[in-house]
Amino acid sequence: PALRDERPEWRPVALLREVARRSAELAASWMAAGFVHGVLNSDNLNVTGESFDYGPWRFLPVFDPTFTAAYFDHSGLYAYGNQPAAVRWDLEQLALALQPIAGGETLHVRVDFDQAFEAALDAEIVRRLGVRSRGPLFDRLLRTSVFRFLFDSKLGFERFFFAAYGGRAGAGAAMVEDLAAYEPEDPDRRRHPYFAGDAPCTMLVDEVEALWEPIAQRDDWAPLQAKLAQIRVMADALRRA
Repeated sequence: PALRDERPEWRPVALLREVARRSAELAASWMAAGFVHGVLNSDNLNVTGESFDYGPWRFLPVFDPTFTAAYFDHSGLYAYGNQPAAVRWDLEQLALALQPIAGGETLHVRVDFDQAFEAALDAEIVRRLGVRSRGPLFDRLLRTSVFRFLFDSKLGFERFFFAAYGGRAGAGAAMVEDLAAYEPEDPDRRRHPYFAGDAPCTMLVDEVEALWEPIAQRDDWAPLQAKLAQIRVMADALRRA
């Protein structure tokens, strides 16, 4: 719908750019969430930039670029750290498909995708930390510092964001010095009961399997319902005003 006003001969180029932007933002959201898609071949992406068809997905226990979700991904093709490149490759296949109707203009993906992805990932990390942006330069430095700390410390991926939420209002500045300069987006949000707990709400693979076992063995859905209640509490704590 966003391309209706484009001239017909420009629509293939405009479509590719829009899909690249949406896909870049999607990939950035996965990386910031520590989410690892199981199978990122081209039929597992769509032009709307929405997640679907995950395969054997997982969340990161700790920051590890080589972490894979699929038991059959022995080469790490779709490892956590390879996800942006995998999405870009899929977009390059879309560009090849659109090329015959592009009116002679060569379709390029790499620059549009890479720039959009890097900017989106900076914004997603700022959002996950619950702080106010300090502009592109400082936000890029913050993201780099956060990932370096997570890689070196091997602290639980979700535990870091749980503790660091709110920037200087949380415990993050003690772990990542750059966070000391960041003001919380909403100073009252850390007072939510969710942050008074001992640990964040997570969905690591062991937890998922533990939820399925009573369902498979006894048709007992109570543990899953309890987990969904925890997720709703977390969502309420992180919901923007």
